[in-house]
Amino acid sequence: MAKLGEVFRLTHSDRQLELTKFIGEGSQGSVWEGVDEGGPLAVKIYFPATDTTSQRALITRLVERGHPDPRFLWPLDLAEPRRGREFGYAMPLRPADYAGLAGLLNGKID
Repeated sequence: MAKLGEVFRLTHSDRQLELTKFIGEGSQGSVWEGVDEGGPLAVKIYFPATDTTSQRALITRLVERGHPDPRFLWPLDLAEPRRGREFGYAMPLRPADYAGLAGLLNGKID
């Protein structure tokens, strides 16, 4: 499991990112704030049960494709620890004025 201060490598940009603050967790993994040379990012780290080859391939395709619109928060890079086999991805932190996807999907927001 990821822990405060752990360093992850961003695989596409070959930068280092340190986990600096725990944000929360859900059914697939934990979410952290991390800092690299460009500043703070959100980092989702998958739990071992959801850390699958197909999930990794899907995230890789999303990173390589790039975001469809700047209004979407999108995976920027894969994140892998120096040791272990966990993986996740880095993305921009969600600004306070952004709405969650669930609200859009359930019709509570336009």
